[in-house]
Amino acid sequence: MKYKNIVRGIGLIIILGVVIFSLVVNQVFAINTNSLDLEHDTPSFAIKTDTASLSITGDLSIWNWIKFESVTTGGNQMFANKWGVAGNISYFFGYDDSNDLLRFLISADGSGTNNTSADLAWEPNTGTWYHVAFAYDASAGTVQFYLDGSTFGSLFSSQHNSIYDSNQPFALGINYNGGTSVQGLDGKIDDVRVYDAIVAPTPSTIIQETIGVAADIQGYWKLNDDNYVDQTANNNDLTPTGSPVFSVDVPFVDADTNTTNFFAFF
Repeated sequence: MKYKNIVRGIGLIIILGVVIFSLVVNQVFAINTNSLDLEHDTPSFAIKTDTASLSITGDLSIWNWIKFESVTTGGNQMFANKWGVAGNISYFFGYDDSNDLLRFLISADGSGTNNTSADLAWEPNTGTWYHVAFAYDASAGTVQFYLDGSTFGSLFSSQHNSIYDSNQPFALGINYNGGTSVQGLDGKIDDVRVYDAIVAPTPSTIIQETIGVAADIQGYWKLNDDNYVDQTANNNDLTPTGSPVFSVDVPFVDADTNTTNFFAFF
């Protein structure tokens, strides 16, 4: 992580013969320099081979920023998923542009028939950044969507109470589908987070990249500085396919400043 330190103030205070030295330092983190531009027709995408930390079978939340370049591909545009061939599918988060639906699907047994689906009417525009997210509560069998950090639509119930543990790769911007690569995203994606917990975004947390990495975040891709590195200790670094390109078009650019105080007594 790149950062620079700015010394805001240095003070000396003498109280009863004791010298108190104080130093206030601001750490200004250089954040969100890039997004990843993916193409539907090529297609271009990024994947991580099957890994235990992303093979989540219980509570699941996924956050990402999306900017569509087309909403007329005639089918699903994948955001983040472990979907694929029937008999080996887990979860799917994306947009069905033929029916104008924000979608989250899960399979309890890996088949293509025993799925539950939360489908919410949505008509996004091209050329606009949206933060889209969901939180899946496995024990309750519910899904809640979020748009730009606020609750979006009603709570979906009657969902499966577990997710099948498939060996499909985790993919951004594609349904890997055993290698045939279909249902690609036509647009940009940024700041993708996968949690194995019920984590609701807020308008403030969706524009912070320096909030730290919590224990329940299993994958976090800032997609900054032309790299696919996972920010967690799980090392879920992505591999690009189809020559995706990094863009300087980002949904937020503000630096996040943390203040640190140092005190010394003499």
